[in-house]
Amino acid sequence: MGCVFCNETAFSKFDFPGNLFLGKEFKYVCCAACGLKYLHPMPTPEEIAAMYVPSYHANTIDVSITKKYYQKQCGTRFNYGIQFDLINKYVGNKATILDFGCGDGNFIANAIQQGFMCNGAEYDYDYIKMIKEGLPKVNIYHIDEFYPDKKLVYDVIRLSNVIEHVVTPAATINALLPHLKPNGILLIEAPLEDNMAVSNWYRDLYIKVKKRTNPGFIFYTPPYHIIMANAKNQHVFFKQFQIDEKEFIVDEFAWPLPESIKNAKGIKQKSLAIFFAVAIFISKLFFRGKSGNGFLYVGQKPAN
Repeated sequence: MGCVFCNETAFSKFDFPGNLFLGKEFKYVCCAACGLKYLHPMPTPEEIAAMYVPSYHANTIDVSITKKYYQKQCGTRFNYGIQFDLINKYVGNKATILDFGCGDGNFIANAIQQGFMCNGAEYDYDYIKMIKEGLPKVNIYHIDEFYPDKKLVYDVIRLSNVIEHVVTPAATINALLPHLKPNGILLIEAPLEDNMAVSNWYRDLYIKVKKRTNPGFIFYTPPYHIIMANAKNQHVFFKQFQIDEKEFIVDEFAWPLPESIKNAKGIKQKSLAIFFAVAIFISKLFFRGKSGNGFLYVGQKPAN
């Protein structure tokens, strides 16, 4: 299997710690064409299922309504206010939305509160049951029942922190496009883990120190992120589809540190939070639109 963004089969080794999961080591390689870092070998369907048990979502749902839409929510990279504004801008305030990979259901609950009709799709039947209990009037589909039903079409299909977890992201987008109405939009947010960003530099420095003291350093966690993209190859990925790019917003967030100094615990975390706040401010000041560890994409399906 070649690069999941551009299909190039040639790659080079990428000096990044692998992940040990189920007794198997998963390593990243670098695409020779677009530079995407991706897992090789890819996890099997059985290994994917073992990664995403309900406990991955902490066995909880969250259908609470926020009064601060322009304040970043836990689990998102871009706040709901920005996303709602983009939906209103391109398809209007009566838009029908599918939240694909809807997680704990929080976006759905808040979108409905804003007057949108919003359904969800997830991969795990047990987790879907939990979401339906919290949102009994909302249709939550298993992805295997959603894909074949061509009657299910929406003005907006949203993917929040989804494509980095998918073994075949291009096939996923192509499977979703028939469910998008003409002039409808894909609204996609995801990480840029190989982009110019303070947080990425900090991670790389941490890994270098770890490998210096322990050459065999490895992560003992599931390989949740299939890809590590940057802004350039993420553009390459989206250009292969019959959709018109309307927005590609790059921004930087404090992740993996607390979102605010107030929420940081202990002197070490508070010191790092202050450092990141200052560093990110400077980065945005001089490299706005280029530096960032997350993106928000809007692609519009042509009218015909």
